[in-house]
Amino acid sequence: MEHWGYGEECHGPTCHHTHLTREAVDQLVRDGVLKYIGTGRNVASYSFGRVWKGMPSGNERVKVMQLV
Repeated sequence: MEHWGYGEECHGPTCHHTHLTREAVDQLVRDGVLKYIGTGRNVASYSFGRVWKGMPSGNERVKVMQLV
């Protein structure tokens, strides 16, 4: 799941965030992109620093927030 604090279920028709398979997360951990945090290997986090930054988007140069 990319985002925290969303008021939506983690299953069913109201779930609109991304889920990864265990195999996909394991591969991202092996590649160094993610790391497991906590106990039980149920939560993974990016292993490198990322920040939200306003970036120009489109012809109108509207700023949007991107995780960079």
